[in-house]
Amino acid sequence: MLADIATEVIVSIAATLIVAALVYIYRRAITIKLQAWLLRQKGIGIVNVYPHRMDARPPISKMLQSAQAIQYMGIQGLDIITHREVMFSDLALSFKHSERKQQNARFLILDPESCYTKSRSEEIGQSRQEIHRGIKHSLEDLEALNQNIDAVDLEVRLYDCVPIWNLLFLDDILFLAFYLKGVRGPNSLCLEIQRPSPLFLAFEKYFDEVWEEAKPFQSGKAEQ
Repeated sequence: MLADIATEVIVSIAATLIVAALVYIYRRAITIKLQAWLLRQKGIGIVNVYPHRMDARPPISKMLQSAQAIQYMGIQGLDIITHREVMFSDLALSFKHSERKQQNARFLILDPESCYTKSRSEEIGQSRQEIHRGIKHSLEDLEALNQNIDAVDLEVRLYDCVPIWNLLFLDDILFLAFYLKGVRGPNSLCLEIQRPSPLFLAFEKYFDEVWEEAKPFQSGKAEQ
């Protein structure tokens, strides 16, 4: 038992140090050589590197079509949740065509009442009201999806801790991006990480711990 706990602690610390180093490097500059080096680090589970999170949209769209388990943690999630500017988002299309299979989806969205909406707005030069609106729209769209798609077991919770990671788990793949000062989410570095690597397992554990502390979203409770 103690050995298992010690192993988990070591894995978590190692993953944190590795990702912290990656964030530091990214703050300086990401180059083709750096991307190539990251791709050679198979031992920690990195299978692809995207200079910007928006560059990962094609593989994410494809994986969403067949994913059985979806877990997301982010501030808003507008890029995969909302369908206000297009007929359906990738997520909506995934749910819409899931009649033949049961999907499980868990979403962690930053609590609109959290003090961290203010700190994030200052980091990226965006008004706090804009962030509130983005969160509100995401929650409304998730609620609409949940009401209209019976084949999906969808649960949404609100977390209240400093937003550092943007996590999207699609079955055995994790898309990991970062919330950095001066960099908006879609423009941040994004890593594609595979189970059962130490990085994947460490962030899966982190997600589960935040999930347990988060409060269930209740319709109409998002800040207006």
